[in-house]
Amino acid sequence: MDLDHNASTTLDPRVREAMVSALELGNPSSTHARGRKAREALDAARREAAAALGCEPGEVVFTASGSEANALALKGAFLARRSVSARVLISAVEHPSIRESAAQLRPLGAQVVELPVDAQGRVRLEVLERELSQGASVVAVMAANNETGTIQPALEAAQLATKVQVPLLVDAVQAAGKLPMPKLVDAASLLSVSGHKLHGPAGAGLLVVKRGLQLQPLVGGHQERGRRGGTEWVAGAVGLARALTLAKELLEKAREIEAVRDAFERQVQHALPDARVHAKDAPRLGNTSSVLFPGVDGEALLIALDLAGVCASLGAACASGALSPSHVLLAMGVAAGDARSSLRFSFGRDHTLGDVEQVVRLLAEQVPRARR
Repeated sequence: MDLDHNASTTLDPRVREAMVSALELGNPSSTHARGRKAREALDAARREAAAALGCEPGEVVFTASGSEANALALKGAFLARRSVSARVLISAVEHPSIRESAAQLRPLGAQVVELPVDAQGRVRLEVLERELSQGASVVAVMAANNETGTIQPALEAAQLATKVQVPLLVDAVQAAGKLPMPKLVDAASLLSVSGHKLHGPAGAGLLVVKRGLQLQPLVGGHQERGRRGGTEWVAGAVGLARALTLAKELLEKAREIEAVRDAFERQVQHALPDARVHAKDAPRLGNTSSVLFPGVDGEALLIALDLAGVCASLGAACASGALSPSHVLLAMGVAAGDARSSLRFSFGRDHTLGDVEQVVRLLAEQVPRARR
């Protein structure tokens, strides 16, 4: 049973069907008939993605992943605007793709400022406002956290950033398909999306770049209006665009998914009274539950679940194999030991209350065995 939907989702058959017709197309930069057919498919995908997101087609830049989109946004904005300010502001709970991109800018003169969060994992807006008053080349505040599901005050952050004319990057990789996108897209200067988080293809992402915002490309080339060089993966773009169109169905099922998640949390805390849900008092994505099992070796519990056929996660899939505890939980004030005893469960459109009962029974059996 896959309870790790925040790491990846299965490919929707309708997305696969749309991609198949584009797999044999040529290079969209070629001028011959085969190339023109590929260009037509790519342009149609760009229009479809823009319509689903609520932006202009020319503002859509196709990438190979959400992580690449984040790197292009953060690095590209800094490199284009460092004469304005060398300061880069990121929330303390951003995805590793943003944290590591920011770290890579330090040798280029960037002063990276981490914005603190409260105990529920929400960025402290009063600190953001104070730091913005001192200037910045770019600021990153994600839409919703990939580990705890905490929904960030991205719209309020956008208002603060707009007042001082600092571009705001919103990582919407986890939010797409779970939260309405048009308001976020309208508020952000830059917004990233990844296909495989919403039943689209892995290896396909996009970055919305608002008209008039300059980015320095990380890969040279004329493609994507000079913003991202390299031959576009037409089938991936077609699949991502179709997944974004179909995401309205995920939004329609959001309450059902949330009901399953809530039942899981209630039953876990009934079966294991000392278990604690992180960020339980914050607005959260309806599919995400980060649970502390005190005194448990989280990795041992994860392996036990895996052997029993249940997929879960210690935190971000992109940080798998890391020995250090979750930077997200640490930023929220969780002790390092408790962070190592926490697992993330993320539900999808096909999960049922029967699945919940099965997993809770397994946890009630395995948690005592995994105690240190």
